[in-house]
Amino acid sequence: MTDVRHEVSASSDLDAAASALAAVARDFYTRGWALATGGNFSMRLGSGSMVITASGREKGALTVDDMVVMDLDDEHVVSPERARPSAEAKLHARLYARLPRAGAVLHVHAPCATVLSRLDAAVGVLELSGYEMLKALSDVRSHEHKERVPIFSNTQNMETLAREVDAWMDAFGSEGIHGYLVSGHGLYAWGRHLREAKRHVEALEFLFDCTLRSRAAAPVPAPAAGGSTP
Repeated sequence: MTDVRHEVSASSDLDAAASALAAVARDFYTRGWALATGGNFSMRLGSGSMVITASGREKGALTVDDMVVMDLDDEHVVSPERARPSAEAKLHARLYARLPRAGAVLHVHAPCATVLSRLDAAVGVLELSGYEMLKALSDVRSHEHKERVPIFSNTQNMETLAREVDAWMDAFGSEGIHGYLVSGHGLYAWGRHLREAKRHVEALEFLFDCTLRSRAAAPVPAPAAGGSTP
């Protein structure tokens, strides 16, 4: 016999998650972090599935009707039928599989993250340290903390990108990592719940902004002695 109370609870959880994701998407849109159709957002559901934004939806006008439920094991769409989830749903599913404590994954196309991800793509990692805002990241207690944000090459093949993220975390670990960058694309950040994931995006984007500003303010090296002046 079907447990009606369980169905009602599951439906309520889904509605609440979808509504909360839509609100975050609209907020990020107003900040310029998810303009047009850029970005994708998800939350883990208690039934071994996730709710994620559908493909091609404008984030400034996102509603609960712009969400898709996917099974985390085989990554197939549960509902609505024939819906098309974000093309990057595989990256979300892999993060949930690797990080059991992750309850939400947020991906933004913010300008600072996008620019820095290109500038430091060859290095493969962006290191952040010295800023008090680092303490907004979970389990960070000091401004002296060194946050390492890995940078991966952009590709339209999500399986390839997911394998590269997995390989990096296999080699260097996932403890103490709050997000990663995709070159010319933007930031993926996560948290134990939506509120924490949102805080991580806000903190990292602040740190990216400070990093870009400090580089722009750095003094231009003087020309070498005997060199020609352009």
